[in-house]
Amino acid sequence: MQLYNALYADGFGNITLRTSGSGGSASNPAAGPTGSAVPTAADYIGFSVGGNLVGVSSSNPLPVTSVVSSSALPTGAATSANQATGNSSLATIATNTTGAATSANQTTGNTSLATISTNIALMVPSQGIAGDTTITTGGSAQTLFSGATPVNGFAIYNPDLTNDLWISDSTTASANGQGSIRVPANGGGYETPSRYKPIGPVSIVGSATGQKITAREW
Repeated sequence: MQLYNALYADGFGNITLRTSGSGGSASNPAAGPTGSAVPTAADYIGFSVGGNLVGVSSSNPLPVTSVVSSSALPTGAATSANQATGNSSLATIATNTTGAATSANQTTGNTSLATISTNIALMVPSQGIAGDTTITTGGSAQTLFSGATPVNGFAIYNPDLTNDLWISDSTTASANGQGSIRVPANGGGYETPSRYKPIGPVSIVGSATGQKITAREW
């Protein structure tokens, strides 16, 4: 096969090898229209067999020196184990979101907030209200603070020099009676314990009519 004008650039800027021979076209004898007879000087992909160029065909395929049947997956790629881990993580998320905000949970939250607000209010000092008075009729029980139950607590002091007082927020006060508390004469006093809310109106009794009572509610 004789070569002539070995290399030239076509209209697209491609470098083309010219060879002599039949078939093909005037500009490229190694190429021909689709469906036409193969030119004598047609270009083929081939490989060396015993020093001879052999064209690639179904009977002479390109030799493959290494076949990869399997390869390692990149780190973190999807596997059955990783899928199981993902499922476990999703299950954890589902568990952690159980009990998310609902109207019922909101109601529970509001109740809790109201309780917290009440407890905070109990911790804040309250303005005391004076309820000083005297025993209307000696030996007969009467109520203090106009019969109202103190909101947070109360204190009773006995300035009388000789006569005791008896008080109760759970029953009608009576001397030495069950549920009654003695407030000794000559400066004795009683104050509700910290965080104690009175049960009901404060009943008081003294033995002497006109006996003085010092009282505070808050």
